[in-house]
Amino acid sequence: MRDIIVVMSDQHSGLKTSLTDEIVQTPNIEKLAETSQYFENAYCNFPLCVPSRMSFLSGKHPSELGILNNDVILDDKQETIADKMTKKGYRTILVGRMHFKGENQLHGFSERYVGDITSQFWKQKRTDLGAFKGTMKMKGCLNEFGYGTSPVLQFDETVVKKAIEILKEESEKPIFMIVGLYGPHFPYCVEKKYFDYYFKQDLKLKDYHLNCFKEYEKMKLEADENTLQNIRSAYYGMIEKLDQQIGEIHKVVRSKSEDSLFIYTSDHGDQIGKRGLFGKKTFYEDSIKIPLIIEDLRLSSRKHSNEVSLLNLHWYLAQEIGLEIEEGLDNDKPVLVNSLIEKDGKEVLTQAVIYKRYKYVEFEDEERLFNLKVDADEKDNIINKCPKIASELKKSLANCDIVYKNYQKRLEKLDELIKEYEKNPKEDWIRYKIKKEATVKPNRGRL
Repeated sequence: MRDIIVVMSDQHSGLKTSLTDEIVQTPNIEKLAETSQYFENAYCNFPLCVPSRMSFLSGKHPSELGILNNDVILDDKQETIADKMTKKGYRTILVGRMHFKGENQLHGFSERYVGDITSQFWKQKRTDLGAFKGTMKMKGCLNEFGYGTSPVLQFDETVVKKAIEILKEESEKPIFMIVGLYGPHFPYCVEKKYFDYYFKQDLKLKDYHLNCFKEYEKMKLEADENTLQNIRSAYYGMIEKLDQQIGEIHKVVRSKSEDSLFIYTSDHGDQIGKRGLFGKKTFYEDSIKIPLIIEDLRLSSRKHSNEVSLLNLHWYLAQEIGLEIEEGLDNDKPVLVNSLIEKDGKEVLTQAVIYKRYKYVEFEDEERLFNLKVDADEKDNIINKCPKIASELKKSLANCDIVYKNYQKRLEKLDELIKEYEKNPKEDWIRYKIKKEATVKPNRGRL
């Protein structure tokens, strides 16, 4: 058995690496792809942290798990990839972020270090964010931004340092490690040396004015050109810093063994103002497309164009340790993505299916079809021109009645947990302590 190292960032769009974007500088990711299996059409299964991550860990779609928001917990009885690795004799280690909610903060991992930057319990808000209060959520992400330092940058530096420390140690067992980073998740802030380079670039601000689906109009945020330039400069800078951290971890892994499996991915993307949208929660490519690079030096490098998701990554890892699998990364089936939107005060399930570069999107009262090969910005709805393709893709949609039923059960359980927690409040098992110097107001660039 060989070591398996997975680096998982938060909110890194698969469209924002130097493999796919002419502006952002990611030399380590680019170099990694040259010796790896690079999946250029990898997707999350739900553009939100907890549903996406729990889906990856469990190998089940969020719609099946009933996890459709960031508060619902993963059932303790649900076997995870960490459980599978532990049973096979691996030393299973989580360093940093995974966004587990509730009492159980291991879910199959035998060791955990650093902890998380967000709370494990409900209705708990950090009181130590200083100037960055509220900026970790979409609604407040434009409150503070620019250059300086931040809780996210400090957290990730601590995570990387600890991961490298463990990787340098001798281990009696093979290691399965997930290194959970929070960047490039907002707040949009990065050190000046990264920020300054991107602030001088043409960051294509006009795409802010592209039309978006009417269902997403309420999610749009107002931003002028100076704000957009700052936001994108910080986001690109955070990605470049992330790239350097990936390089640092990779260097240590390879210094110990050429045989280890090294993987980089993320949980979802970020729209950074395109169409007036920030963060995730939509079916646009910036929101649901993720980087996925797997370095197995036993194999010749290759770029894969088939659609895959984090579910496929789960089963690929299961296959690596000799388990029977459902669908690995040679997947030739449509990828299903779910999300929730708010309509008339209610949560409404929305669905998208991507296959052979066609994307079918279904809202409650409208359906759309796009050919991503020729329409990357999803402007031309061709559903009336290609009804047979739409009809075929619809077959992969989840049964809404079953999804709502699963979700309702999880919400009922959540209500019980919250009531119990309010009666007996608890401290987080491990909560990363933010240093005061990381909470100061950032500076802003001026056009």
